[in-house]
This record gives sequence, structure tokens and C-alpha cells, in this order.
Amino acid sequence: MSTAFKVEALAALACALVAAAPDLDGKVCVGKGRPGHKLGFPSLAIKAVRFTFKPGDEMHQLDLNYNTSLWSVGNWRGIVQLVITAATQEQRYYLEQQVTQAFGRLGVIVAMANPGIACAFELDSSEWRDDDSMEQSHGATVVVNAIIPAIVCASPVYTLKHLYLGLSADIQPAATETIEVTADT
Repeated sequence: MSTAFKVEALAALACALVAAAPDLDGKVCVGKGRPGHKLGFPSLAIKAVRFTFKPGDEMHQLDLNYNTSLWSVGNWRGIVQLVITAATQEQRYYLEQQVTQAFGRLGVIVAMANPGIACAFELDSSEWRDDDSMEQSHGATVVVNAIIPAIVCASPVYTLKHLYLGLSADIQPAATETIEVTADT
């Protein structure tokens, strides 16, 4: 699976969290680093810490259209950190509560990454760990376990439109006949 799809899955998580905590809209950094002052306060960083690949027992195919085919070959399991940075402790605590509540009673968010692939994010603990207070900001981190399907994209996918059939009883070249392949064939 490409790194691009992992980032797409983390972006889907970001959308789910922004829906639960609208104050974070436009202030989420996906992938790396602490957003800090670049996005203003409050802000949320979604950082992929470590992923390992777990191959599946069998491959599953999903055809998107006539030119693209996706293959699920297992999944990536990993650790993701959510880091909230706020101007005050009260604001940080309020956002912690909103983000925690986004995971629901079961502590899981199932986010749909393009093209409609379900990715699961499970809250490891609802306890936020205080980060060292930086000048004029307050931060906290929580750990999330992620399961993201390992997707291999095959594009272009070649389709069969004409079949050239040559049958012969001997080794002599046979006459060929063109047969149009349709959905009914």
C-alpha cells in the first residue's frame, strides 16, 4: 500500500474528528509534526507513529470502473497519536472531551477513505497525556490503534473486447474469425 493511501485514511479520521469538534475545522495537520502556531490555536496533529503489515489469507478484488481495479492484500496495523494544542488548559480540556466522545461508547471510529474503503481507529485509552507546556500553549496526546486495509491498485486494467479464435486440426495456419465480446457473451 502506498503512503498516499495511509495519509488518505488519516485524512478520513481527521474529517470524523472535525465533525465532532468543529473548533478544529481548518486546524488539523495530518501526517507529521505538531501544528503549533502555524495553524493557530486550537489545533490537532494526527501523527502516524508505527505501522506493520499483516498479510491477508486471500486477496479480495474491487473493480472501481473499467480502468481501475483494487486488491486488498491484508492490512496495516499501527499506532497513531492525536495531539491537541490549545491556548488555554480549559480550551484543551474541552477539545479533549469532544475528540474522545467522537469515538463513541465502543471507542472506535470507522472512517471511509476514498474510494470507499473502511478504516478502523480504536482509542487505546481515554486518558490524555499532558505534553510539556510550551510558551503560550498547552498540549495533550492520546494514542489510537489503526487498522487500514493494504490496497494495491491495478491501473490500467485491460479488458477483452475482441477474441481472435483460430482452430485447426493440423499445424497449418487456420483462418481466424473475429468475435465481438459483449456483456451477454
